[in-house]
Amino acid sequence: MSEGVITAVEGIPSVIIATPVDFEDGTRGALIGSVTLRTLTAALTETLAPAARVGLIDDLGQTLVHPDPTRVAALINVSDRPEVIAAWSGESGTIDIERDGASILAAYAPVSSLGWAVTAVADADVAYANADAIARRGAILIAVAVLVVLVGGWLLGGRMNRSRAATLHAQQAEAEARERAEAALQSRDEFISIASHELRNPVAAISGFGQLMQRRLERGALTEADIRDYADSVASSGAHLSRLVEDLLSVSRLEGRRLDLRLDEVDVISLLHRAIAEAPLADHVLVTRVPDEPLTAAIDADRVHQILSNLLENAAKYAPDGSEVLVEAWGSEGSLKIRVTDNGIGVPEAETARLFQPFGRASNAREANIPGLGLGLYVSHRLAEAHGGMLVAQSRGNGCGSAFTLTLPLMHMDDTPASTLATPATP
Repeated sequence: MSEGVITAVEGIPSVIIATPVDFEDGTRGALIGSVTLRTLTAALTETLAPAARVGLIDDLGQTLVHPDPTRVAALINVSDRPEVIAAWSGESGTIDIERDGASILAAYAPVSSLGWAVTAVADADVAYANADAIARRGAILIAVAVLVVLVGGWLLGGRMNRSRAATLHAQQAEAEARERAEAALQSRDEFISIASHELRNPVAAISGFGQLMQRRLERGALTEADIRDYADSVASSGAHLSRLVEDLLSVSRLEGRRLDLRLDEVDVISLLHRAIAEAPLADHVLVTRVPDEPLTAAIDADRVHQILSNLLENAAKYAPDGSEVLVEAWGSEGSLKIRVTDNGIGVPEAETARLFQPFGRASNAREANIPGLGLGLYVSHRLAEAHGGMLVAQSRGNGCGSAFTLTLPLMHMDDTPASTLATPATP
């Protein structure tokens, strides 16, 4: 039997296992089965040990199951944890650990068929007697869940006999678990399936234009106009790649609480003008309603520029060419508001909150095959909150366009509120 491989089966994150099959005609094939990660998540965190913090860690040290779905979505690496190292050695047991100033008991057990580890952590005075049994049961449960899929395949092919009651029990457990923890795992599946594609596109464009320039240069057929066009394309692809990488790094820093803002007195209006100039809006009708006078505030210019770039790029991405994109800015009661409005695909009713979750995207964006990691708005929302502001989304529904409003407090380094301007009429 092969090692477990994490992938997506019909849009659902799953563990794939394969085993060879000898057919009666002498040919050989492979039987492939899968068990969803949400099944393992529900069984471990809800059924197996409701009083303990149970984790499933793969052979790379990545957290696949955890009570906190954001830790799972971010694939937090815990390979340096002593309980994980002990489980990887092939043994099971318990260990007393001092972590974050508290005494805890960590139980561990290996999943030998996959090279993974199951851990159960609880306060030492609460679950000392039960933690070891929980981890052992967790390892057995995962192994059984994976094998049940293969066993079902053998039954359908007439290759094996197995207790029907056990098979039906496993199928029922998977059906019940499928209903739980679906939102977080679906978001992570989207990230896994498109992250490599999103990053590959700008890299391929940069490489392709570079090779094209080299070939034409060798033939002496490279004109100044060609150089200008190729350089613009390379610069555009490089800027797109830079934004993707910055969003990924920002997620890591935000989840690890390692993001520090470097505040300085900045003219936010000038920063907005720079973001507009760099935005890919050449194929749209850009309308701006921005005050001429500067508005300064104590902000991290790079982070606010990242927010503005994400909002403007989203407007260009989700609105058709030739449509209007409206950018407004105004002061109101000690704060600065910046709103970007487009006439694009909009957001279905009740899905706006999902946009600000890790890897969250509106359903109509996926249906329209519009590329995206689902990280930009999540990062922008968190960065706005880090500045003491907020980012909200508004849409009248599918096909009715969207409006994103960023609010930042107009505070100086000495915490003195800045002056405000008149609020524009609601469009």
